[in-house]
Amino acid sequence: MDRLLSKHHSKFTWLMDWIYVLVIINLLAIAGTVIGLGVFGFFPAWMTSHQLIKRRLNQEDFPLVKTFISTYKTYVIKANILGYIMVILGIIIALSWFYYLDDLQTTWHWVGLIGVGFLGIILIFMIGIVPISYVYFPKFSIGEHLRFTLLMTMGMPMLAITIFLNSLFFYGVVMVRFITIFPFLSFTLPVLVNLLFARKKLLKLF
Repeated sequence: MDRLLSKHHSKFTWLMDWIYVLVIINLLAIAGTVIGLGVFGFFPAWMTSHQLIKRRLNQEDFPLVKTFISTYKTYVIKANILGYIMVILGIIIALSWFYYLDDLQTTWHWVGLIGVGFLGIILIFMIGIVPISYVYFPKFSIGEHLRFTLLMTMGMPMLAITIFLNSLFFYGVVMVRFITIFPFLSFTLPVLVNLLFARKKLLKLF
């Protein structure tokens, strides 16, 4: 009986510890986004959330607030460059889509529309892989991150689709129905699930 109670107590403690970690990192990520005025704070906060949760999955013990701040500072420039390259690519693809969509009288425009649509889908899937590449391979250059992300997306389409669907479910369903969890798990819960999926695949590869 004592062994059973001890087992359940340890599981409960483990669960409470993870909830605490996710909530604290989430609050820090929101604060980091606000401090960076949104446009300069979101990507470093997003990448930092991935890094700290990855380290926790590796059973590392570290002070959350201090580590978040130091990691966020080192990520500000590179994370923003990488993030806004994706944003610019998205804008170019969207403008190209509307350009071809405006006139579908020729075969060329149909081919262009389909081609741009395909690139748009690839980019959407890449967005979920980018932070995983960033935190697992911190020494990569911006170009190497983009190449690796593209290779991961094309070479592991099920992983890319799973990460996309998880994010879509969380922000399209969970956040709509339970908006009150935004301050506590909006960054971290989908990040945790995505990292669990990616971690399994990466461990097989490397």
